[in-house]
Amino acid sequence: MITKLCGRDRRPRPPVRARTSRWAGRGIAQLIVMVLVVEVVMAATTVQALFVGPVRAPATRPSLPVAKPFFPATTRFYVDPHNPAATWVRDHPHDRRAAAIARRIAAEPQAAWLTETNESLIEQRARDLVRTAAAQRRLPVLVTYTIPQRDCQQLSSGGAGDTAAYRRWSDALTRG
Repeated sequence: MITKLCGRDRRPRPPVRARTSRWAGRGIAQLIVMVLVVEVVMAATTVQALFVGPVRAPATRPSLPVAKPFFPATTRFYVDPHNPAATWVRDHPHDRRAAAIARRIAAEPQAAWLTETNESLIEQRARDLVRTAAAQRRLPVLVTYTIPQRDCQQLSSGGAGDTAAYRRWSDALTRG
């Protein structure tokens, strides 16, 4: 009665057939194949251990010796007070960005780029950086950028003229 009043006809619905994807059947088949493969591998390993004995790793030394780091992992890098960011902060003390740049950039360790081609200058600069860093018990990071033919596209001028000049420059850097 109530269904006729609401305008709906309540007929019993046919039972819903469980819908299974054909992929579900394939997934079960793949699972069964994988289990069988694992069982075969385990059986083969067991048979090998019974007849041949356990497999041992070869007792060979590594082909190249692994160098231990000279500096421990707790080594702190040197912060050069004359890095470009610190120089900018000193040159622009009234700029509203100076405090943030000093705190976030200038106070962080940065590599010192050694681009001078003059051998006596590079020797002195390297010596100063290394001595100052050693006095603070810090490790300086030096980037040697005066390599010969460093600019194939002529976008950055400079660098050593040839390999002999680079060797002299490297010797001066080493002395520093």
